[in-house]
Amino acid sequence: MKKKEHAIKEMEKIIALGRQKGFLTYDEVNDMLPQDVSSSEEIDRLFEILGNEDIQLIEHGDEKAVEKQVPPIKEEMLMQEQLKAEERFLPLDDPVKMYLKQMGSISLLSRENEIELRNSNGQALRQNSSVTKFYRSPRISWREGLT
Repeated sequence: MKKKEHAIKEMEKIIALGRQKGFLTYDEVNDMLPQDVSSSEEIDRLFEILGNEDIQLIEHGDEKAVEKQVPPIKEEMLMQEQLKAEERFLPLDDPVKMYLKQMGSISLLSRENEIELRNSNGQALRQNSSVTKFYRSPRISWREGLT
């Protein structure tokens, strides 16, 4: 097994444990983090995934307070979520793939939103042009009268 594949499997275990409990301590993440993972980008990516999954990262002493808030998760749901995490946590070494993945996460305008923005922009332009005409015409004629 390659080092990268091993690191991905270990990170998936961290995510699965976090889903099961609803939270993780920084010590748990540090202990379970593979030795292969040393770059800050990989660690930031793991923290980003944990945040997207609503997995809280807490200090060691705060576990009991958080356990009361987290409802238990069924095993079937846990397995389904783990499969989803595997699909999402594919390594992206290619900058183009990274860019496309980031752009894919941004929602696009719907037809209704686009029409609404166009109309509001058109109204603002018409108001601006009418105000500009109102203030320019007296000033221009006044200035021309001085010469």
